[in-house]
Amino acid sequence: MNPALFSVLRSNFKKAMEMGFLGSKAKKVDKNLLEELKEEVDRLDPKIGVLDFEACNSFDARKRIGGINKPTLVMGASKDTMHPLFWSEYLHEHIKGSKLEIIDGDTMYMLETPERVNPILADFLKGVLR
Repeated sequence: MNPALFSVLRSNFKKAMEMGFLGSKAKKVDKNLLEELKEEVDRLDPKIGVLDFEACNSFDARKRIGGINKPTLVMGASKDTMHPLFWSEYLHEHIKGSKLEIIDGDTMYMLETPERVNPILADFLKGVLR
């Protein structure tokens, strides 16, 4: 993740969240859901929030993903700046038999376009749970 983003998160976590994920990046998210997310951020200890981002940023299982032998759905968004599409493509290329679905959207695509995401998840799970 961009070091400048960590700097902003560390200096004022709640403001950074309001400006990013809960602001411009969430412009298509249902207003009621967005309000719930904002309330969650208000209750969250900023130190814990920063640690969450740091944990996600430092997690690296690339050496082990070739050993995944279960049905795997990899989803990514075409304009995601937090998790660039090349990482979804990388996972798909290195997990044998995985299915790759690319959604036209940004970081919050799961919340912005549930009408696209939910059927993909449902179809995948139907195939896995037979």
